[in-house]
Amino acid sequence: MGGHKNFLKNINIRTFVMIGTLLIIWFVFTACTEGAFLTARNISNLFRQTAIIGIMGISMVLVIVTCGIDLSCGASCGMILLAVVRFDLKSQKNSKS
Repeated sequence: MGGHKNFLKNINIRTFVMIGTLLIIWFVFTACTEGAFLTARNISNLFRQTAIIGIMGISMVLVIVTCGIDLSCGASCGMILLAVVRFDLKSQKNSKS
């Protein structure tokens, strides 16, 4: 019994609020898109888009940590991101046909 009380004390309310909010948003998107939000194709697209932004974010963190940030770094990252998105859109169009 004592272990159960300690477990409840260690639970952070912010975690529950965040998970609850995420579930509410998930259900709202599912209801608004009539179930198309939870298709395998859409989830695959979400992961692909998140991976692109994540890789760019990791590279920017490395630049900031090494104190090498300046305006050209941001401009270069923006141009590279634009090119990656264009190639991604082009590959999606080719895979559909």
